[in-house]
Amino acid sequence: MFAGIFVYAKTWEFNSPIYEIILFVTGFFTAHASILTRLLISAMLFLVILWTSLSNKKFVESCIILLAAGLLLSPVIMPWYLLWLLPFLALKQNNVLLLWTGTVSVVYLAIIPLVYTGDWYLSVWTYFIEYSPFILLIVSKFIFKPLNKTKFGEEMKNQKIMRNLKKNVESFVFLENN
Repeated sequence: MFAGIFVYAKTWEFNSPIYEIILFVTGFFTAHASILTRLLISAMLFLVILWTSLSNKKFVESCIILLAAGLLLSPVIMPWYLLWLLPFLALKQNNVLLLWTGTVSVVYLAIIPLVYTGDWYLSVWTYFIEYSPFILLIVSKFIFKPLNKTKFGEEMKNQKIMRNLKKNVESFVFLENN
């Protein structure tokens, strides 16, 4: 039983862009890139665990962070692995991860080359379809969230509130006069 777990841990790689990028980079420095990559990813996961345990996050948030980090850093990401996130996402909304639980299903397209050629792999466009909406949503959160916190964003929000208040008062006065 344990022999299979060791083979899985040492050799399996599928649908993991972060792992593959680190593997590519470490390949320039050592002939044992796979081992070094797994060690680096283990260290990153340890840091996430340490940060989460030291932060004042609620239990559900901590679970989401730890599961998402474990999945994103894993050398193997199968679509059904993301099912572990769904109960926590039902309790604490996270649009980025919820989107990923849907777009990950595109990896089932790897079955097509498997049937015709016997090779199990993902093409670049499969990664693009799966991860580009995920990345775009993350980037948009960083771009648009700071805009709301600026003085300009606050003024725009206040102006909108005042316009709505004025409309409500005008409609109330109109109804009262008629």
